[in-house]
Amino acid sequence: KAVLHSGGLAMRFASSQLRESSAALATLAVQQNGLMLEHIHVVWRSNFNVVLAAVQANGLALEHAAEPLQQDRRIVLAAVKSKPQALQFAAPLLRGDRSIVFAAIELDGEALQFASSELRGNHSIVLSAVTQGGGLALRHATMKLQCDPKVIAAAQATACEKCCRDESRWDDATELHQV
Repeated sequence: KAVLHSGGLAMRFASSQLRESSAALATLAVQQNGLMLEHIHVVWRSNFNVVLAAVQANGLALEHAAEPLQQDRRIVLAAVKSKPQALQFAAPLLRGDRSIVFAAIELDGEALQFASSELRGNHSIVLSAVTQGGGLALRHATMKLQCDPKVIAAAQATACEKCCRDESRWDDATELHQV
C-alpha cells in the first residue's frame, strides 16, 4: 500500500529484503514512477518486464536498466517513445538503429544529438529532425548537412511556422486585451 500511495517513493526506504522479494512490488513501484528503477533491488533492473514497465512510465529510467536491457531493441524503443531523450542511454549499436532514432526524432528533433555520427550525417534522418525541431536540431547534424540547402530550408520553414504560431497567440491576446 505504501508503494502505491507514495508514487513508488516508498521503495527507496524499504528494506533490502523487501526490495528483493517481489517482482510485483518492483513493477508496481516503477509503474508509479519509472525513475524508481534506480532504487529497487539490482536484480529487478535486469528483469525485462520490470524494466519495460519503468521505461514506459518514464523513458529516462533506461539509464538505470542493466546493460543487456539497454541493448534490447524493444526496451529502447519503448523508452524513446516515452521520452525521446532516453536515446542517450541506449547501447551504441541502437543509437545507430534508423527506426529507433526515427521514433525519437519524430517526437523531439533534438534527440538527434544522441544518434550515431553516421545517422547525424544521414540526409533523411536530419531532414526529419529539423522538420520536427527546426534549427535547434540542425546544430546536431554533421557540418555537411548543416550547409545543405534543403536541410536549411526545412529548418527555416519549421522555425517560421513555430514563430507564426507564437505570433498568432500574441494577436489573440492583444484582441482579448482590447475588448
